Amino acid sequence: MSSISIRAITANDWQTYKTLRLQSLQDAPNAFGSTYAEEVGRSDEVWATRVQNALASQKAQIFFALLDGQACGLVWCKSLDDVEATVALYQMWVAPQARRCGVGSALIHAAIAWAQSKAAQCLQLEVTTNETAAMRFYQQHGFVACGAHIALRNNSNLRMQPMLRLITN
Repeated sequence: MSSISIRAITANDWQTYKTLRLQSLQDAPNAFGSTYAEEVGRSDEVWATRVQNALASQKAQIFFALLDGQACGLVWCKSLDDVEATVALYQMWVAPQARRCGVGSALIHAAIAWAQSKAAQCLQLEVTTNETAAMRFYQQHGFVACGAHIALRNNSNLRMQPMLRLITN
């Protein structure tokens, strides 16, 4: 039986973050606002600074999922300045070999716990409308569609569905 663990990343984890992020953009190019082509050319300094700035802000936390000790997923949580008591989830991704064994659920539970520690009352995210498995996953975890579809990125026909999940203590 496989062992799943979740841990908050540290500034020293920027290389693992970079690896997972680039893998996610290759695996699911229509699931994210940025693209592999945009991200792959970034310098190591940019990747390290991105992680350092997020962690230093006290308004963001990135979690890794590990399956048998190997990083296989991530989620970026960020308290929103413009929406009171709300934490947004970004970059949620689980490697194909780690899907359907509880890794995604473990990441969501870590995000909920972090949001609760920030006194958030809801989580929000956006999911591409053609990613029906992802949408079902989020619905199974209490997220509901809210608001009109929005463009995934400029010059794209892909649309995203905003979703919310209330947090109960």
